[in-house]
Amino acid sequence: MVPVSAPSPFSEEKPRMKRRVSAGWIPPAVAALAVLPLAVLSSPAQAAPEVRDTAVVLVDFQDKRHPDAAAATAKAKEVFFGSGTSVAAYFKKASQDRVAFSGQVLGPWKLDMPAGCDTNRMRLKVDEQMKARGIDRTRFEHVSIIMPSGGCGWAGLATVGGGTSWMPDGYSAAGTIHEIGHNLGLSHEGTSVCAEGTLSGCAPAGYRGKTSVMGGGGPGVGLSAPALVKLRWHTAAERVVPTASGTYTLPPLYGPGRRFLDIPLTDTQNGDRLVVEYRRRGLGPEADVAEGVIVYLVPKGDHKKAIQIDTTPATTAKGSTPLAVGRTIKDRGITLTVLSQSAAGAQVSLLLPGSTPAPTAKPTATAKPTAKPTATAPTTVPTPPGGGDGLSAISAGVGVRPSTAARGQSVTVTAVCSGSGVTSVVSTAFATRRNLPPVPTVAWHPVIAVSAMARPGEHHVYVHCAGGSVARTSVTVG
Repeated sequence: MVPVSAPSPFSEEKPRMKRRVSAGWIPPAVAALAVLPLAVLSSPAQAAPEVRDTAVVLVDFQDKRHPDAAAATAKAKEVFFGSGTSVAAYFKKASQDRVAFSGQVLGPWKLDMPAGCDTNRMRLKVDEQMKARGIDRTRFEHVSIIMPSGGCGWAGLATVGGGTSWMPDGYSAAGTIHEIGHNLGLSHEGTSVCAEGTLSGCAPAGYRGKTSVMGGGGPGVGLSAPALVKLRWHTAAERVVPTASGTYTLPPLYGPGRRFLDIPLTDTQNGDRLVVEYRRRGLGPEADVAEGVIVYLVPKGDHKKAIQIDTTPATTAKGSTPLAVGRTIKDRGITLTVLSQSAAGAQVSLLLPGSTPAPTAKPTATAKPTAKPTATAPTTVPTPPGGGDGLSAISAGVGVRPSTAARGQSVTVTAVCSGSGVTSVVSTAFATRRNLPPVPTVAWHPVIAVSAMARPGEHHVYVHCAGGSVARTSVTVG
């Protein structure tokens, strides 16, 4: 048994049994993809749900028993199999109907042992009772032992990848779902705070994320994309392994047509990966999820040990971890920038080392934007005839942060040219009107000073691409 604590992204987690500690533990309470070369890793889609039979066994001890057996039975039925917040309802949504929990509540059975915390002895005594009653223990994927409360120092316990869990009778649906997650093979999902905009200088930060029931998010959030990979609860098309730099659109993880990025980090040989997902409330189990683009570091390619990266180290509130629009992570051989997000999805720019962006359509000489984009919205152009699968390819995008600035203030520009490279960022608001990157790249993020002589009001900001595309936004000089 180990206390619940956030593991280092580089440490090995050896214990096979997990517990939920009652003191000090936080209770678990479409736009389309750019037409780019990519790889998908196969994962079987199940035509019918996998049924996981569960025996919930209420036990009494020689010197301690449940004060109200009928109430204890009713609670167990509701927590495990009820239509509200229950194990069955949660995993039905989180798996998108790949898994169905069914079973029965047994007992209370009196065990020939005194009250205590000897979980192994409890398990053996329950197995003996099942055998004596003619119940085949092997037919159940899960056996959850509900015991009278008292003195163990934990509010829930489960074997990782095993079939047994133990819950004192003060247990909650949130804690039970968490423990069953351990039975399914999931570990705790902690958070690390890294130097802003990087994957370096990281330190454990507990359970600051709000995107997984395994990370203290509670039953109002689903499971993270790394957990879905571990459980194989995704289709081949949903897990995208990029092979080229470009702009990708990520629909919400629990929405229709979901998609997440699983990026190999090629700067080392140890198999580390970066998983990028987009989360929105109101879809599947996502009632209370932290909304936005979430980034996970996967050490040695082991998705079970994924660590969520807190991309805003200055904020410590639970759920304050998403990578905001206009923000970038540049480290470990990749550059990842969030260009925009909406209810339909988030657009992210990804620059990979040594890769060449796929070509995109060029606008005609007379093409002009028909509407002014928002400060962070990229401009899109149609896919060329016969290109790809009818999805839209993003050619250029530009954003300015903050969108209102004083004279002399510096602003950060996000410039993206997914089909070629950025050649310039131009605006009458800037001290240097035409800004040129040292080397044309797909994504460029210069910090530019607003001119001390700029007139008050709105100024256009343009990004020009080597392929001829242009995108426009604006900055307001106050």
